[in-house]
Amino acid sequence: MWTPLKPFEGPANGYSLGWGTFNQDGIRYVGHSGGQQGTSTDFLIAVDQRAGVVVLTNMEGTKPNDLSVEILKVLVGTTANMPK
Repeated sequence: MWTPLKPFEGPANGYSLGWGTFNQDGIRYVGHSGGQQGTSTDFLIAVDQRAGVVVLTNMEGTKPNDLSVEILKVLVGTTANMPK
């Protein structure tokens, strides 16, 4: 489920069976975001570190993924690109 699709044409985009995948600061992430009127959500897993975060907000148009990444950085012990 977490293996990105390999498109016949064009570049790979990190999408896999409902999950988005990406690597950042040496961490392999898998997640899914969403929302509906008045809410924004994000579920993000640091796969190799066996850690995950769920962010639920009562605001639409926010970027809960940014918060998920920063929380996971704290959980897995990396401070790369974190504000000082």
